[in-house]
Amino acid sequence: MTILKTVLISTMKADFHSHCAAEAIADTGHSPILWYSEELTQKLRVSIHHPAGGGDGVIAVREDGEGIALPPDTIWMRRPQQPVVCGIHEDDMEFARIEARDFDRNLWAVIGDNALWVNQPGAARRANNKVFQLRAADRLGIRTPKSLFSNDPDEIRRFINQLGGNAIFKTYHPGFWKDDGRWASVFSSRIGLERLPSDHLLQASPGIFQEEIKKAFELRITCFGDTAVAARLNSQGSARTRTDWRADPDGVPTEPFRLPESVQEACRALMKALGLAYGAMDWIVTPEGEYVFLEVNEQGQCLWVEGYCPDVPILQCLTEFLVHGEVRSDPNVPPDRLRLEDYRKRVSERLDEDMNAKEALASASKIA
Repeated sequence: MTILKTVLISTMKADFHSHCAAEAIADTGHSPILWYSEELTQKLRVSIHHPAGGGDGVIAVREDGEGIALPPDTIWMRRPQQPVVCGIHEDDMEFARIEARDFDRNLWAVIGDNALWVNQPGAARRANNKVFQLRAADRLGIRTPKSLFSNDPDEIRRFINQLGGNAIFKTYHPGFWKDDGRWASVFSSRIGLERLPSDHLLQASPGIFQEEIKKAFELRITCFGDTAVAARLNSQGSARTRTDWRADPDGVPTEPFRLPESVQEACRALMKALGLAYGAMDWIVTPEGEYVFLEVNEQGQCLWVEGYCPDVPILQCLTEFLVHGEVRSDPNVPPDRLRLEDYRKRVSERLDEDMNAKEALASASKIA
């Protein structure tokens, strides 16, 4: 007998991954719930009942008057948002925000004691620490680049000098700027002593400096529990993508890649050390065939891999993992169902419609 599962997806409304996975989960006969914490004080009505004298209590949730089935079997913390408070006096706004934030935290602390968490919030916060990641990998015997995390201009110059005058510079988070209608972003880049900004700027904005690892190619390894799904990124054919393939992902040929068992074991061990159920890893393979770990994003984007290479069954693996807690199909075989291409258009169109409706409503509100 098939047991129907409920998958609660904490996310934001415009997230393509969430909606695509939700439709795939529904198509397998299971129940996805898209949970928008930003609407906690608007559309969601939540009650946590604590029975004094024993028992686990009850959590009751209604969305616009309709009940939501809890507890879930899986909780995917895809893109959790802070509650947005509106419609009250501005003098009370800060107090109400803090109350809503703490209520939201209370809810997540008790909503899924027996659920599969993807990922546990505490583990997610810890794993997002890039120093912690590298140290965990190093302790497991995984090769990592020499790295400096610093805002000390003297230490930064000393480190780069020890590397022969050049290093790779990275930021902690993606940076985006808009100017005259055009977007700019910062990617990993080679930096030498002569290109360093002033001491004031180095101290004001801490950065990550690493030794440059020569590349034959790169790997994006998406980990679903014990299953690692790899794609080879042939980034060295273009000057634009040699240092950071994200500078021109359309120009990076992508293909399936079968990992050696030793690297699969390394991924499993690292995921366990970090306490993660899901993670998107970046690795380098050197011209000598050595595997070097760079980082893991505990909620990294994954569907783009299948978008560039339809033979990599990312959506199918993601759906199976969220529903069953494991990948049941062969991750090295092209998907025979739940293909991204079957969902991309209709999910994108619906998101566009929702966004247009939201903008129209906001415009009407301003006019009124």
